[in-house]
Amino acid sequence: MGGFEMMIGLSNIFQVKA
Repeated sequence: MGGFEMMIGLSNIFQVKA
């Protein structure tokens, strides 16, 4: 679950930057 959460966090950051 940790890895999945990390992936979601990175995706969220990318969306905010984009």
